[in-house]
Amino acid sequence: MPIITIQAIEGVVLTSPEQKRELLQKMTDTFISVVGEVARPYTYCIIQETPLMEWSIAGRPLPDLPFLYGPEYAAMHKNSNEIMRNYVASQTNNPPARSSNGNLIERNKQIMRRMIDEVWNQGNLATADELFAPDHTSPSAPQLPPGPEGVKFLAKMFREAMPDYHMDIDLMVADESQVTARFTQSGTHTGGDLLGMKASGRKATWTEIGVLKIKDDKIVQSWYEVDMLSMIQQLNGTKQ
Repeated sequence: MPIITIQAIEGVVLTSPEQKRELLQKMTDTFISVVGEVARPYTYCIIQETPLMEWSIAGRPLPDLPFLYGPEYAAMHKNSNEIMRNYVASQTNNPPARSSNGNLIERNKQIMRRMIDEVWNQGNLATADELFAPDHTSPSAPQLPPGPEGVKFLAKMFREAMPDYHMDIDLMVADESQVTARFTQSGTHTGGDLLGMKASGRKATWTEIGVLKIKDDKIVQSWYEVDMLSMIQQLNGTKQ
């Protein structure tokens, strides 16, 4: 027998858990009256708002819901997923598994942005302690120390060698556990030694691809593919 799920689209006008439960129960009852008795809970169903502020499911009017009002659709939809998860969990022995979480994906992207903006572009090395797990590893640079110390070492080295160092994110994609980005980096070698090279006063621009594995809002592993040859050739003045 199929499982039906009704997703509340709230505005939300619900001032107590009891009112939330009442609304969802009325929605469920109305939906079942339209499609016939099925296993509860519940399937996805959209409540649509008419110009007359009347609410219905599948064309059938809902019972009077004095605590439900009609703000715009997007605002009402914003918090509906969490309400539905909590309701299903309260009605079943096994809480529903969470599906792809847009908020989690955005948090992962923000971790990448902070690493680039704060650690690399601003030189705020303390941010690395916040973003990287203590046991973080980088298989593409196994010589670096574990944890946040590896990225702190690299960022410090580049920023001391290139005071105008800057990194831009050109492209970024993410899921619930990884973020991948393509970067463009640039800087003028006027400071300290860089990879054994003395300051030449030359400017270089090069690209990189980075992949971060993230768990519990911490970077636990990272991989990087850097166009190091292009950077070295530009700084040495040998690039054709």
